[in-house]
Amino acid sequence: MLLSLILIVNSTVPPEWVTAHAIVGFEPGADVIGVLREAEVAPLAEIFPTRRMWRVKDATGRRNGLELAAALSGRPGVTFAEADLVVPRTRESIPVPPNDPSYPAQWYLPIVKIEGAWRHTTGSPNVTIQVIDNGCDMTHPDLAPHVLQGRDVVDGDDDPQVTESGNGSGHGTACAGIVAAVGHNGLGIAGTCPECKVRCVRMLDKTVNVPISADVEAMRFALLHPDVAVVSNSWGFTTAIPVPTSLRMAIEDVSRMGHGGRGALVVFAAGNENRELLSTELHSIPEVLTVGATNNFDESAPFTNRGEAVDISAPTGSVTLDPVGDAGENATDYVSNFGGTSAACPVVAGVAALLFAAKPDATSAEVFDALVKTARQSPYATPDVRGHDLEYGYGIVDARAALERLLGIDAGTDAGSPDAGLPDAGPHDAGPMMTADAGPAPTDPPKGCGCNGAHAPLAFAAWALAVAVARRLRTVTR
Repeated sequence: MLLSLILIVNSTVPPEWVTAHAIVGFEPGADVIGVLREAEVAPLAEIFPTRRMWRVKDATGRRNGLELAAALSGRPGVTFAEADLVVPRTRESIPVPPNDPSYPAQWYLPIVKIEGAWRHTTGSPNVTIQVIDNGCDMTHPDLAPHVLQGRDVVDGDDDPQVTESGNGSGHGTACAGIVAAVGHNGLGIAGTCPECKVRCVRMLDKTVNVPISADVEAMRFALLHPDVAVVSNSWGFTTAIPVPTSLRMAIEDVSRMGHGGRGALVVFAAGNENRELLSTELHSIPEVLTVGATNNFDESAPFTNRGEAVDISAPTGSVTLDPVGDAGENATDYVSNFGGTSAACPVVAGVAALLFAAKPDATSAEVFDALVKTARQSPYATPDVRGHDLEYGYGIVDARAALERLLGIDAGTDAGSPDAGLPDAGPHDAGPMMTADAGPAPTDPPKGCGCNGAHAPLAFAAWALAVAVARRLRTVTR
């Protein structure tokens, strides 16, 4: 109701956002049909039953969604009413190809100490990450073995296969690849959680203009599937609007009631507009883990949004999957230039899934806490007394430290860990030459880890050498 009233009072709603529908929530004992009949409103569908949330239209055909919301707000039994607006969205990625040298390869794995986490777990088929985006290539050989049934809330069916082709078509596939590409199969890359499953929800179409009710339905899908432990969202609104009440409620319920009652962690990309996030936006919902982006020097990416809402940062996962064949952007079915906070968000989502796999009874709040409290702050941050920086949040995600905190393991040096004994001088010391999996493989690769770099493109060696030289120059000039 808050959003609807703000928009009505300020008359700031562009006409093209307004639909003929509204979203209304009812109190537990309310007579839904009676209230709607009295207001001359017809029910369309119950879109979020735990909050008795309905999508409705005018029974007379004369009023639009804003007018319906105004007519329903304040009636007995109604908790809120808001217009089902079609708000423009953006996929939180930077232009392709990116112009920053930290994007061309999968260099983020050693930065987030993934091999130290993989020593404890490489995921579980019982843990699923839900990727809400423009659909996924369900047939990609490096993803298909991990794909479970998804949902298309645009077309209203159970087929989230990406329908786009060409530039931008691989956004959802790229995100799904970062979180759950099959590990240790001799193909392509390893996902951050290489033995976890993925459920894709197609919520964005080619115009990325969909009603708020689609967001709510996408979140509800997580409630309907208790295997979903993490909901990854590499999208956002193009306009800094107050979070719609219906979406806020849906996120709250997913984070508290999802994953079999333990709560699913809802992760959002901070966005790429180089602006400060407002306290009224969805990123500021307490249950949302908001992720900013960093480069390979632990610096905040110049495009990433900032503010109190940023909880944590992560390097952008640039090497990932692309829809197969002509449907994608690259004939190799992989890309090396995915970026933006879109690529940082699934890095954190995959790490969170590792934590749920390591401790199946963990709550979303516990995983949230472990990720934030073990994040290592960038040397370029200026944190406040709480340890929070407006650009980096509480720091850059550390997979090993977060997992060990969750499990109650002493974080001291462990000689059995793949990254034990390495100097803690920062991610730049991953080695003079990185494989396609961003780091020398351990002698005995952990199960599910795609540590074989034999499939790396020849161009990668030149890139790695150039980055090594750039690092030296950067160190000297700082």
